[in-house]
Amino acid sequence: MTKGAVIYEKGSTDVFKWENIDVPDPKFDEVLIKNTAVGVNYIDT
Repeated sequence: MTKGAVIYEKGSTDVFKWENIDVPDPKFDEVLIKNTAVGVNYIDT
């Protein structure tokens, strides 16, 4: 399990919710990519 910023609605950064998220194991034809940093633009919220 990992923490993730989840957005359920439009708005400012106040709508970001930190939640525990299950990360499933990748299937045979899939890959799992680990992000160490990401950016969010204002338009993304």
